Amino acid sequence: MVVAAQSGQAKRLFDTCPKWDVVSWTALIVSYGQHGSLAEAESVFESACAHLDPACWNAMIVIFVQNGHLAKARGLFERMATRDSITWNAMVSAHAQNGHLDVAVEFLHGMCLEGRKLNPESFRCILVACSYGGNVGEAWKYFVSLRGDHAINPSKDHYCCMVDTLGRAGRLSEAQELICAMPYIADVEWASLLASCATYKDDYRAKQAANVLFKLQPEISAPYVTLSNVYCG
Repeated sequence: MVVAAQSGQAKRLFDTCPKWDVVSWTALIVSYGQHGSLAEAESVFESACAHLDPACWNAMIVIFVQNGHLAKARGLFERMATRDSITWNAMVSAHAQNGHLDVAVEFLHGMCLEGRKLNPESFRCILVACSYGGNVGEAWKYFVSLRGDHAINPSKDHYCCMVDTLGRAGRLSEAQELICAMPYIADVEWASLLASCATYKDDYRAKQAANVLFKLQPEISAPYVTLSNVYCG
């Protein structure tokens, strides 16, 4: 299917198939979307898939998002008679990844009101958006709610996002404490802290972070360069 879409033969394949089900239609839509044929994907969806189950709708929403059409994705979302957790999570992730934290949070709350299950990726995207937006308070709230409200054990990615958020905000002591409390082996997190120490000229913590990285990755020169920049700056 993907090869067919790439070579422009998807329509020919469609004509030769004796019977199409939701899986086939979804695969065709995804194939068009993956190769930038948004108009074709949209045409197939509207003409043949809109009456099918949420899988086709979810596929079309993801395609809109991947092509930067958030308004179209939201319009399709609002047309859906039935939305599952995949639908909601797709909208949360899409808006968070594009820096629309307020909208992402609206969808997050909507999921909770409908009793839908949030997934770890949605929270990761929310935390990334908080990091870039400098929203430390919001980041902490969602990080804590992972386990407390949603029974999701924070992953290494969640910790990394939180460390990055604290570091960007200059809260280096808290970032270091969180790294030390992680139930995972920290590596990227120490590098993130080192970069933040360089930004905020914290020589003491920069040296600590660099020393850990020297032991973990002695063959990598980046920590040496960053540390030298801290002292030279």
